[in-house]
Amino acid sequence: MAWFGYIMGWRLNEVLSRRWRHVNFEHGTVVMEQYETKSGKGRTFPMVDELRQLLESIRPEKCFPNDLIFQRNRQPIKRFDKAWATACYKAGLAVRYIEKKVLIDPKDPAKGKRVVLYKNGPKKGQPVMERRPAIYFHEMRRSAYRNLVRMGTPEGVAQQAIGWEDPDTARRYDIVAQADLDVLRERYDAARNHGDNGSFGARNGARLHEKRAKGV
Repeated sequence: MAWFGYIMGWRLNEVLSRRWRHVNFEHGTVVMEQYETKSGKGRTFPMVDELRQLLESIRPEKCFPNDLIFQRNRQPIKRFDKAWATACYKAGLAVRYIEKKVLIDPKDPAKGKRVVLYKNGPKKGQPVMERRPAIYFHEMRRSAYRNLVRMGTPEGVAQQAIGWEDPDTARRYDIVAQADLDVLRERYDAARNHGDNGSFGARNGARLHEKRAKGV
């Protein structure tokens, strides 16, 4: 499910609501119908090789068009906080730990929550800590968009495939990656050291300034 979201950049609820009838292996597409989107417009994502391999690997031998692609014991997945936190932790991504809290009175949420404490063992009396991810599923929309653009996909096409109507949204999400900054630095240093092109030839520019100052 995470890989599906990383490739396509669709929202979590859009991923969880995909059914096998939305997948067309013959035409190589995954679709979202008009009534499902915020804009009222349908959406189509091409079945790139990685996506096809993923879907083929998880497709049951017997499945019905209306079956959910992602499910738990044939039931819709509503929450997967713990599984997501564990996956992030095992992948070496940042996680955080917070005190576990439960409702004081499940029948009356207005009474607030209390911290759960260990009742036995060496941690008796200490708060139970829960692992939470520092990275959220929704952030993969940014990663997917950035990947598509870096691969040469026109921005407008990438925005449409992911489901952004407002170009400003795409610009806010298109955060420059460290790898891109490293490439910029390497190219700048190489151009500066070799004096290539007027724009990056800092040394040539300095020499020209000196000549102008001397009236040469």
